[in-house]
Amino acid sequence: MTIPSHMRALQLHEFAGPGSIRLVEKAVPTPGPRQVLVAVRASPVNQSDILFCEGRYSAPSRLPITPGFEGCGVVVQAGSWRGRWLVGRRVACGTQAGDGLWAEYAVVPVQNCLPLPRHVDDEQGACAIVNPVTAWALAHSLLEAVPKRAALILVGDVDQLPSVGPGAVLGDLIASGVVPTARLTEVFRQAAQSRIIQAAHAVNAGRMPPLDSRSHGDFFFVSVDDPETAVQRIVELVAERIPRRFGLDPIGDIQVLTPMNRGLLGARNLNQVLQAKLNPAREGQPAVDRFGYTYRVGDRVLQTENNYGKDVFNGDLGLVAGVDADERELRVDFDGRAVVYDFGELDELVPAYAMTIHKAQGSEFPAVVIPVHTQHYVMLQRNLLYTGITRGRKLVVVVGTPRAVAIAVKRGEAQLRHSALRGRLADNELVGCP
Repeated sequence: MTIPSHMRALQLHEFAGPGSIRLVEKAVPTPGPRQVLVAVRASPVNQSDILFCEGRYSAPSRLPITPGFEGCGVVVQAGSWRGRWLVGRRVACGTQAGDGLWAEYAVVPVQNCLPLPRHVDDEQGACAIVNPVTAWALAHSLLEAVPKRAALILVGDVDQLPSVGPGAVLGDLIASGVVPTARLTEVFRQAAQSRIIQAAHAVNAGRMPPLDSRSHGDFFFVSVDDPETAVQRIVELVAERIPRRFGLDPIGDIQVLTPMNRGLLGARNLNQVLQAKLNPAREGQPAVDRFGYTYRVGDRVLQTENNYGKDVFNGDLGLVAGVDADERELRVDFDGRAVVYDFGELDELVPAYAMTIHKAQGSEFPAVVIPVHTQHYVMLQRNLLYTGITRGRKLVVVVGTPRAVAIAVKRGEAQLRHSALRGRLADNELVGCP
């Protein structure tokens, strides 16, 4: 990548609030021995940034200065060998002193860079360097808006996968013992007839779900040892067996949820084989190849990052409605609303015949097919399997091996997240605080 000599940046000229910020052109900085140069892709406006611009938060001694305490971007240059391993990688990053990240390029300390996995979009990554003042401001605004005659009720499932970002707020609130908590554990008669609910409760309790081969109900297990055979079974289930028996649309109603992106049973490969079966290339059919994927009219696609200009957000599902090679545009139908993408913007989309269970958090589908195989050994966890099973409304089919299911059920220890919230609540340090 060629680094330009100059860049655009926002510059604060006096501590009089955001109104004193100006857009300027300035030289691209050079990283020092323990620093890297980041091509900034996103940087949030936090409460601490606003306070900084007003001179009320970590005010430096010099002006003008570029604000922006945290952000996300790609490392394009290292000042010494200490940062060379980061070059070319997308990172969440933060500054400690000097110019910040409200610029096209920024110099940041190597130790303040956190490499980001692919499933974390730029806007999430830009907020990964947790800002306590912003968190306080958000909680304060929420609680201040609740009338004294009202109560704030938080509803959630602490046993599902945790948030992509840092922290464990719901779990900490419950574990502190300070906040009155009710857990819904009773399965009522009507719900008890659902094998999906039976399986979910069994997994959540650390017990094996029913893996028999009953030919009725809404939860099924297909035992397959070989990964290649498992791929074939998944294609048969999605394209033929489930639509024929349950009358569901293979593209609009059935979602494959997998623990990982990589491998034969990962989302990338499953998307390719499912696309070839459900929406194969046809003579004269318009298509476009970009960023490692082929997009055709009728393909199911997933938006992978927030795009406020197009009013589409990370996790939105749509269908490709048109491909215009002359205009270099692709049109996607999101629940009846057409959104147009330039071919250069297609890195915001991925095929969505299959997606990771992490991507499916907060979503529901009429039917889900979940590969659970020892090929995904490193990802097999109880909360992952529980989250996957609870995504299905009418039908859940697990494809894999009983051993892999047993491994996931046994691994009930969620990854520890260090947070001071639980202890501070338990010690009454936050009593009287928003």
